[in-house]
Amino acid sequence: MKKPNQRRARFIAEYLIDPNAAQAARLAGYSPHSASETGRALLRKPDVKAAIDAQTAEIFDRLEVKAEQVIREAMRIAFADLSRLFDKDGKPLPLGEIDAETLAGLDITMSYDKHGNHTATHLRRLDKMAALLMLGKHLKLFTDRVEVANGREIAEAMAEARERAP
Repeated sequence: MKKPNQRRARFIAEYLIDPNAAQAARLAGYSPHSASETGRALLRKPDVKAAIDAQTAEIFDRLEVKAEQVIREAMRIAFADLSRLFDKDGKPLPLGEIDAETLAGLDITMSYDKHGNHTATHLRRLDKMAALLMLGKHLKLFTDRVEVANGREIAEAMAEARERAP
């Protein structure tokens, strides 16, 4: 059986691969029945959070990825102007004439026949909503807010519930 600190280190490593706390807990050897709760609890532990943050920063440093770049790329996807794919008469432009900003918002697949001749170019817009959601979260546009109309009523209800609890 693994020691607790070995399982915690494995949890951190697994979480860095796939940020799914329950899955990371299962793969680290914690009970599958309580993996969700265990994963959430581990993420709240200061040493685990610090280790994940430090290792994530190290990975980004090694890759020379900066938050600005990620945000800029998300903006390119979210705000790509697909009208730039066409000329003034509505005909598609050759790929070489399309600007990089517009191409950044596209997944481009080229098809070839068995002789290697180009037969078709397929353009698919990258997930604009995912890019907008990411930007919105970064800008804290979607934070949950709880409004309390009458704090005293809530406090009284909580006190009554505590009294009824076994």
